[in-house]
Amino acid sequence: MGGQDVIRALARRIARFDWTNAPPDIAAILYETVIPPEERRTLGEYYTPACLARTMVRELIDDPLNQRVLDPACGSGTFIAEAVGHFLEAAENFYRDEEDERDRQDMA
Repeated sequence: MGGQDVIRALARRIARFDWTNAPPDIAAILYETVIPPEERRTLGEYYTPACLARTMVRELIDDPLNQRVLDPACGSGTFIAEAVGHFLEAAENFYRDEEDERDRQDMA
């Protein structure tokens, strides 16, 4: 079996997987499993754990509804996934606060 056949077989198996409940950093987990640590170091590739990315995002993005994020070396998307989660949480809180305010005004 040649390299392309292996990749096709792997792609078929991955396509059948139900990704619904997969952890957000599944791409990083899979990548780290496939590429040996020595090779990743040689290539200068490092993985940032989700908990560290989450902390950094929450410290650096203090106004998520009015800020943009760029991660030019996105890798497996850990920072972007955490930033999107932070933005969604801020949007949910904003709209919940708006609804609460409308409800208070309706009762007044």
